[in-house]
Amino acid sequence: MKMRNMVVSGLAGMSLMTSASVFAETTSPHSFSANVGLFSQYNFRGIDFSDEDVALQGGFDYAHTSGWYAGVWASSLEEDLNVGNSLEVDFYGGYYHQFTDDFSVDVGLLQFYYPDREKVPGLAGGSDEDFDTTEVDVQLPAFTDAIVDASNDSLYRGEIIQLGTNRNGSNLLYFWEPAGLLDNPNSPTPNSSPTTDTTFKVTITDLNTGCEVIAYKKVKVFEINCDEPDIFIPSAFSPNGDGKNDVFLLRANYLAEIDLEIYNRWGELVFQTQNIREGWDGTYQGKEVDPDVFVYHLTVKCLDNQEYYTQGNVTVIR
Repeated sequence: MKMRNMVVSGLAGMSLMTSASVFAETTSPHSFSANVGLFSQYNFRGIDFSDEDVALQGGFDYAHTSGWYAGVWASSLEEDLNVGNSLEVDFYGGYYHQFTDDFSVDVGLLQFYYPDREKVPGLAGGSDEDFDTTEVDVQLPAFTDAIVDASNDSLYRGEIIQLGTNRNGSNLLYFWEPAGLLDNPNSPTPNSSPTTDTTFKVTITDLNTGCEVIAYKKVKVFEINCDEPDIFIPSAFSPNGDGKNDVFLLRANYLAEIDLEIYNRWGELVFQTQNIREGWDGTYQGKEVDPDVFVYHLTVKCLDNQEYYTQGNVTVIR
């Protein structure tokens, strides 16, 4: 397991990279690997150590299934850029453990060693310093991403959506914004009923590590036209049992309440409902009505609390 992050690039148009790996049997808790390569340059943390010249690099790694690992890695250097040092050798070791899907720890020790033992000149007359350095590296997990889910990406004004994320756990703290549009901004799955297009933001904090991730979700809100033609009222229907147009039924996407009354030509109430999904099947007191023209009175309340009233005729065809 290599702890040092490097930027290296292969020689363009030339296949000079060679590698060899030796692995222990899969049944063994031990694993070994080795590698060697010729690279177009050695660049580490934005610093060029090879003067844009080729660098010969290689390493040997050991890992144990318990999480312990160790290795050695070496690279050629350009002497003039590295105070006369022509070789770098890195020794490293550490321990890695994955506790949960979202929590792991990697603690390692890295020693940079320069066999030429050339020193860095001291500043302001100070003593020369060894080029060798030692680093202790502790890596705690950070969220790589989060996705905000919503029960709908778009809705009509007055509808309710539920938000959520792909990150869940008792160790996570949620804060949703805009908080004033949510029933509980600290819930992992809050509800909202926005009145305009809204971008929701959630900040998720891992209480074990302090790591945070931020994600967004845009929800589009459509205006409601609480009127015809968005509320479709049939002018005729044929309740003959053929499965086509057998029921007088309103069609609209954003009704909250209705009150529908249908009368015959003598003023008798033949049908009434307050159920949005219930229609008239062309019967009265359990008997089929004769083909005729009937009068309806309709009052609706839409999801945004707009109200609409209309009356008209519907023809029963048999």
